[in-house]
Amino acid sequence: MPKKPKRATAKESPRGGKEPRTPPIRELEPPQWSFVLVDIGAQWSFSNMKGPQLAKALRRLGEFEKMTWAAIEQGGSHPIQVTEIISDARKRLVKIRQDDEDVLFSLRMSGKQRIWGIRDRHILRILWWDPNHEVYPSSKK
Repeated sequence: MPKKPKRATAKESPRGGKEPRTPPIRELEPPQWSFVLVDIGAQWSFSNMKGPQLAKALRRLGEFEKMTWAAIEQGGSHPIQVTEIISDARKRLVKIRQDDEDVLFSLRMSGKQRIWGIRDRHILRILWWDPNHEVYPSSKK
């Protein structure tokens, strides 16, 4: 007796059908922070922060931890090619031996304020505090 063809269930998509688009798993994870690469000697050093600024930045990082990377990127944070950042920042990457990176991640804290780092899956290895949006100046007004 011949077998009946298997019917697609709701969980399975029919052959040749389109699969729903879903972000890669790493985009659905919450962020984690690493401070091992923090650049204390840069003009964008965290040591330039005032007490209230630091407290606000830490609160914001805590808020980000409740989000996924996909949601964070919808809020104005995004990867930037190193070739697009200012010359001084590229020179600084050479000095701190991070010039083998092609992409940095700009984490939008508020208005002009950014934290810059190197994203490795769900971990952001934080480099700089950029309170005036200088590393990658925006043409928006």
